[in-house]
Amino acid sequence: MPDENAPPGFICRLTACYNAGMLKSGKIDEFIQEVMKMVPEDMHRARADLEHSVKAAIHAAFARMDLVTREEYDVQAELLRRTRALLQELEARQDQLEQELKQQKTE
Repeated sequence: MPDENAPPGFICRLTACYNAGMLKSGKIDEFIQEVMKMVPEDMHRARADLEHSVKAAIHAAFARMDLVTREEYDVQAELLRRTRALLQELEARQDQLEQELKQQKTE
């Protein structure tokens, strides 16, 4: 559920940035700078505190989410691909053995 106090488009941009892989290796700072550009001019005096709070909130949000890195995802996707291929081979072998067994019973 989006935070009603969040700047317009904040949640969508955060999600898009994560999905695009922008939030790894220091890209969080770039995202925070984008968020800070949305801060009204009269609040820029409190910029350091606000930036610290935004960064802490982002890190806390990602810590609560059950997210994996792109590398972990790729490893698991490859493992799943190989497992599916092996399952197909085993199912084909099972079908073959069942056919052979049926032939032996009819003889």
